[in-house]
Amino acid sequence: MGTTDPHDFFDPEEYQRWEEREAAKFTPRHVPAEQRETYSTTTTLRSFYCDCNPTLDAKGRLVPSRWEPIGRVKTKERKQGTLQKERNALTRFETYSRPPEWPASQSWRGPTLAFLSKVNEGYLDGVYQRMLKENGGALCEATIASTRSHLTVILNHALAVGALKRIPPSSPVDREEERAKIYTPDQVDRTFAALRGSHALRTAYWVDLHAGPRAVDLFLLKRTDIVRDHLGRKLLDFTSRKTGKPQAIPISKETDSVLMDWLATHDSEWVFPGLSRPDSDEPEQTYQARVRNAMMRQFLISAGITQEEIPKPWQSARATCNERYESHMPGVGQFILGHKLQGVNAKSYRSPNELVHKAVSTLPAYQPSDRQKRLF
Repeated sequence: MGTTDPHDFFDPEEYQRWEEREAAKFTPRHVPAEQRETYSTTTTLRSFYCDCNPTLDAKGRLVPSRWEPIGRVKTKERKQGTLQKERNALTRFETYSRPPEWPASQSWRGPTLAFLSKVNEGYLDGVYQRMLKENGGALCEATIASTRSHLTVILNHALAVGALKRIPPSSPVDREEERAKIYTPDQVDRTFAALRGSHALRTAYWVDLHAGPRAVDLFLLKRTDIVRDHLGRKLLDFTSRKTGKPQAIPISKETDSVLMDWLATHDSEWVFPGLSRPDSDEPEQTYQARVRNAMMRQFLISAGITQEEIPKPWQSARATCNERYESHMPGVGQFILGHKLQGVNAKSYRSPNELVHKAVSTLPAYQPSDRQKRLF
């Protein structure tokens, strides 16, 4: 008996239907030419942004975006920190683009895409200028520069998918490069002395100085995030809320002891219960975070440290952690903070190598090195 040739069952029509279905999956979803004029005159920048993001239906299933997602990867895989910054940029744009004569009783959702296609370079520059504190706004130069950067990404995408005819030009925001301020050894000593009034904040401050997590990650740590590797060494194992990167940060025996002393005082699953809102999309914008930061500010004031000296206490603790490790073993600080893999030859942020473990276990007492003296 001869074998049956599979091509005997080939159905050209079925093949064509399959090809059309598959092609639709990989064809970029752009605004159809015949819809572009109507779409641009009825759509704001935020509405377009929402059209480029997938949503969930009533059953929690992912519904593809109307237009091609923003970015080089699928929108559902983009980092939550990036998405939040884009939403913040859109909110600022709507706030500061609102015309002075617009009725107070009516909401303002921003200009349409058709309007943005027509305006000259003065329009966006004017919006960014109104954001400045010196012009009555509430934002610093760094925040405005970040806003412009994220809005430019959205505008470029609108142009790419045919929703925008041209991108309104704007000039880069002039700003001085800012380096996060670090604590001096004397300020660290004074801060620890002041924090005797709060076991929770004193523990958090210690962990931030020695392990360097961002505040959002530090105050969302769970007991189960404190793990051991195959050699029994302790690590903080978590996923960064900003970058989405899994991180495993080795901690010294002293840091482990500080954490265990604190954890013995409560039975919550969270390491620092009440100092953040785990269920919030923006934990650092919640009431709990604001109260915690206000308390920390008061402790710094009692230690004789002004807001001008240390504007952002937790960011400065993280920066101080980096400086300590970079002075001790260059390259390790950036790895611990989740910035770079170069210099330590590690495979990932979740796989610290022996150099990182050695740096953590041998980190000397905080003393200003020549490198750090230039920063004070």
